[in-house]
Amino acid sequence: MLAGGAPRPGDLLHAEAGGGPKALIDVAGRPLAQWVLDALAAAEGIGRVLLVGPPEIEELDYAGELERVPAVGGLVDNLYAGIDRLIELDPAVERAAFCWSDIPLITGPMVDLFLAGAVGWVDVEGGLVARGELEARFPEVEENWLRFREGSFVAADFGVFRPRMAAAMRQHLEGLVPWRKSPLRQAWLVGPGLLLTYLLGRLSLRGLEERLERRYAVRSRIQRVADPELGLDVDGPVNLEICRRMLAIGDRQSRPSRT
Repeated sequence: MLAGGAPRPGDLLHAEAGGGPKALIDVAGRPLAQWVLDALAAAEGIGRVLLVGPPEIEELDYAGELERVPAVGGLVDNLYAGIDRLIELDPAVERAAFCWSDIPLITGPMVDLFLAGAVGWVDVEGGLVARGELEARFPEVEENWLRFREGSFVAADFGVFRPRMAAAMRQHLEGLVPWRKSPLRQAWLVGPGLLLTYLLGRLSLRGLEERLERRYAVRSRIQRVADPELGLDVDGPVNLEICRRMLAIGDRQSRPSRT
């Protein structure tokens, strides 16, 4: 679980973070990342958690086996710090999950539902939440939508992967991650043909999987996520207030997951 990084002056959440880590922003009386850790602890399919972040997040608790990994830089550096430590702890590890610390509406059953729908033969499996489902649940949500032939989606901040294939992807991720909020730039980096297909609205979910495999030799799968909460990340004040409102009224406990 990645919990590094502090919003900089000018960022949408800088004032809320008060110069500290985003993971510690108060949400309904608890740190943002604490809600996510509690969900992971409640999930039957999650064991040891590696928490990558700065020293300030020492206050976060986890009701299970927790390994703290110091943040070492940007998002990709921190991701691989966690992966390297995971392989050190268990050189034979075959599958692992990844998530970000800014999806506080996630619950244990939601995690388990995603894991139950994942397949074992791919190198990485990510999730997409349909725009209609997310906006039906949270009408005021603000997101950067991805357009596919099947409709508009937003990426879920949870997925599974094979740790031992991660090293081969690092160079590619270092090029893609800085543009994670710009689908057009990412499509161009994958290939001009993908960009054209995307602009014309002809790119399908399966087509993206196939193009990623051809470009990066990585077997990928996209799971259409049943729970829109996995796609509601706290990237701005609007989404932050949605999460505060939902958690303040206990909504997270009353809606564990869809089936």
